[in-house]
Amino acid sequence: MAAFRSSTHGVTRYTPNYLMLGREVQAPVDIVYGSPSGSCPASYDDYASEMDDRLRLAYALVREHLHVAAEKKQALLRSTGSFTTLQRGRLGL
Repeated sequence: MAAFRSSTHGVTRYTPNYLMLGREVQAPVDIVYGSPSGSCPASYDDYASEMDDRLRLAYALVREHLHVAAEKKQALLRSTGSFTTLQRGRLGL
């Protein structure tokens, strides 16, 4: 599960870790060999504000990426002719 949570999703372009935690999780190898670290916030309020800004931006970008992916999928289905619309009273099979 750790590998899945730390891998970037093709459509959202973010990892599940980042979307849930607002940051990437460090693996033991990152601790041993070091990883780039940012500056520490001055206070808890600053940290909360920065986290809020990061997550709002990430979620806005994810919504945009999902919208683009849905449009591509819909265009593909229309071009292949396998896109059918359901009508009231008909079975959707």
